[in-house]
Amino acid sequence: MDLRFECPRCGQHLSATRSQIGVTAPCPNCNAAVTVPKTSTLPRPPPTPPQTKLREKKRYETTVILTDHCATVPAKTEKLKKWTDDFADARNWLIRQLSAFRGDQYFAAIFDHKEKKSVFKETGR
Repeated sequence: MDLRFECPRCGQHLSATRSQIGVTAPCPNCNAAVTVPKTSTLPRPPPTPPQTKLREKKRYETTVILTDHCATVPAKTEKLKKWTDDFADARNWLIRQLSAFRGDQYFAAIFDHKEKKSVFKETGR
């Protein structure tokens, strides 16, 4: 583990390996001669939190729910979702999904997660 200490002249925090104990070198901040001490004189840095691989949500969540009214009871529904940071991309994707749908019963919405509000809603019956 590295030794942690500070420059006696400018207070710059420095570190060195155990093999460098007793070595004198210039401080990278003020060029004063600093000798590596036998033990650390600064507390250990706090442990770094583990990196999580959670995907940050995009700004716009587009949801399309398509209902096939010709299907047997219960009606067949299909829920499609897409996340994006571009409103035009969200709107264009929604329009493509609705234009490919042959039925007339649907719910479509775009929710802006940054503003915490729905920015587009459309329902067909």
